[in-house]
Amino acid sequence: MKKPRPSVDSSQTGHALAKGRVEAGSAGRDGINQKSVEQASAPADQTQPTHAELLARVGKMLLNATGVRDDKLASLIVTQMSAMQVWGSAENKVERQVNAMGMIQEMDPKNVTEAMLAVQMFGVHNAAVKFLRQAIMEGQTFQGTEANVLRATRLMRLFNEQLEAMAKLKGKAGQQKVTVEHVHVHSGGQAIVGSMETSTGSEAEPKTCVSTPGNPAGLISER
Repeated sequence: MKKPRPSVDSSQTGHALAKGRVEAGSAGRDGINQKSVEQASAPADQTQPTHAELLARVGKMLLNATGVRDDKLASLIVTQMSAMQVWGSAENKVERQVNAMGMIQEMDPKNVTEAMLAVQMFGVHNAAVKFLRQAIMEGQTFQGTEANVLRATRLMRLFNEQLEAMAKLKGKAGQQKVTVEHVHVHSGGQAIVGSMETSTGSEAEPKTCVSTPGNPAGLISER
């Protein structure tokens, strides 16, 4: 009659195997001693940031990137930016988020309005490029090419309008730089130099405003 096999505790077995490996390794050719094993099993550096601290850092990065004051809204904007990657983007969700973060940082919105417009601009750009890509696909029909080019053209026109809206929000629209050079004031005359504003956004040629006895109104002369 066979004797019953004694029961074995799996935890004890694991400890025994680990102990045996350490003892064998201490005398083995790898030169691993007990001290190195203890250092390897020592607790991690206590100065590492906690999970809450990491979340706080990420939240601050989102706020700085989007220009908004609420961290949840900042996260929503970055998520929307990530969803606008309609083609040619990474399948990995984390990589899409990283791409979205980089894009909105480059656009540098300063408030929630600029941030929302930045998301829309990114979406319009991606959609326009998608239709352009479909227009030149191999085997595309003439009607298909024409339809996709038309869609892309409309979106690119909308993108230009969005650029103008963003420029206005950032206070860069309608500005004009006036440079005054070589002002000659003769005897009895006075030169008055000041900034000039126009409704157009194009740069003006250098102009000089001179008031003389024969020209009391100070008419502008182009140089």
